[in-house]
Amino acid sequence: MKRQIYSFLALSFLMLGLTGCGAEVDPRTIWYDRLGAKELQKGSVSDSQRSFLEALKINPFIGELHVNLGLTYQALKQGDAAIESYQSAERWARNKNVLFISRFDQGVLRGENKQVDLALDDYQRALEVRPDSKEVKTNIELLMQSQSGQGKGESKDQDKKGKEGQDQKKNQDQKNQDQQKKDKQDQQDQDQKKQYSQDKPYKPREFKGDLSEQDVKKILGELKQQEQKIRSQFYRGDAKEKPHGKDW
Repeated sequence: MKRQIYSFLALSFLMLGLTGCGAEVDPRTIWYDRLGAKELQKGSVSDSQRSFLEALKINPFIGELHVNLGLTYQALKQGDAAIESYQSAERWARNKNVLFISRFDQGVLRGENKQVDLALDDYQRALEVRPDSKEVKTNIELLMQSQSGQGKGESKDQDKKGKEGQDQKKNQDQKNQDQQKKDKQDQQDQDQKKQYSQDKPYKPREFKGDLSEQDVKKILGELKQQEQKIRSQFYRGDAKEKPHGKDW
C-alpha cells in the first residue's frame, strides 16, 4: 500500500490552542482563536481565517496564531501567504511544539509545490526539534522516492525525444539531398534546352571537288562515246535477227 505524505491538515486536524501562553494574552485573542478553530473544523475556511486575523490584530506576536492562520492559507491554496505565516510562527515560537509544526508545515507545502531542496531543508530543521519524528522521516523518504522516479521518467523522455529528434533530422537531411538532386537535374535540363535553342539551323555545305573543268569535259566525253558504242551494238544485233524476203 502506497504511503501518503503526512500533513497536519490531513492528520488529526491539529490546531494550536493558546492555553498556557501566559497572562499577557488578551481574552479576546483566545476567544477569536477558539472561534477560528471551530469554523475551520466545520469547513468554513474563510470565516476561520478572518477570526485568526482578528486575534492577531490584538496579539500579533503569538506563534500559535500564525500557525493556525497558515493552515487556512494552505487550505485556500494560497501557498506564498501560508509560507509567510509559518515563517512568522517560527520567528515567534515560544515552545518546541510551535517550532516543529511551523517547520514541518513549510516542508509539506514546498514538497507539494515540487520545491524538493527547500522541502528537504525544512524537514531537516524539523528533525532538529524532534529527531524521532516518524512523520518527518516518512515524508523525507517519499519525497526522495518521488524525485528519483521523476528523474528516471525525465531521462526516458529525454532519450525518446533525442531519438525522435535524430530520426527527424535524418529524414530531413534525406529530403534535402533528394531536393538538391532534383534541382540539379532540372537545372541541367534547362541548360540543355537553352543550348539547343541557341544553335543555328543546319545548312548543308556546297560540295567543292578537286576536278578541273577540263577533267569534267573529258569524263563527259568518254561517257558519250560509251553510250554511242552501246547503241551501235544494239542496232546491229537487231538487223541480224530481221528476216530477208518472204518466208513462203
